[in-house]
Amino acid sequence: MRHAALLLSFFLCALAFAGIARGDDEVQSALSQLRDLDASLDELSLHVERHDLGRLMVFKSAGKAVTDAIGENGLGHMGTMGKYQVMIVAYTHSGEWFTRVATRRTEAVITRIQALAAKIADERGIANHSKISEGIFKQMHKLVVDLLDLPLSDALKEKLASLVGPLGQAIAVAAVRGDQHVATIDAGRDVYRRIVALYPDFDAVRVSDAAFSMVINIHGLNEFYSDLTGVD
Repeated sequence: MRHAALLLSFFLCALAFAGIARGDDEVQSALSQLRDLDASLDELSLHVERHDLGRLMVFKSAGKAVTDAIGENGLGHMGTMGKYQVMIVAYTHSGEWFTRVATRRTEAVITRIQALAAKIADERGIANHSKISEGIFKQMHKLVVDLLDLPLSDALKEKLASLVGPLGQAIAVAAVRGDQHVATIDAGRDVYRRIVALYPDFDAVRVSDAAFSMVINIHGLNEFYSDLTGVD
């Protein structure tokens, strides 16, 4: 009996260790996919125009959020799955953008990016829908507030400060009403048009300036929101 009990104990331990190993392998595979996706986005960034860098930053930020969530909460956590869903929605609602930036130089890397995003969505069981307007507005709000701490012109700071209220309103409405409610769309359209009016100011920010990545990211989020909802 003791011998049988020992054998059973060893068997159960072996199963447990095998389960842990499989779990570790799955996490490493997921992280490897995210690294490959990020590297492919870097490759694509070498062949797109300045105004298209914003969409790439949307993708990269979404991927980093997933990577961070895996590190903090694990692969199967609901928070991680939420981050995955936001990332996949960004890709699936950017088909027109990918078509626009496709050239002979970018065709292969775009195909690779889209195939990898589709594979991730399939493996993680992610549907092509999400409540993400609130998240977009929150990201914009943080970027605007951070920009106000940088050494920008008084004129640009005044324009940026004027976005804080509308963004706060859009966040509040989206949190309660969701993506497709008319109140959310109206608030989002107001934000979208206000930010479009700032594009000439964004274009004047130099690549070497600390504000560059922030304004490009706001630009990308704004255009992604437009593609997602159809506002103009």
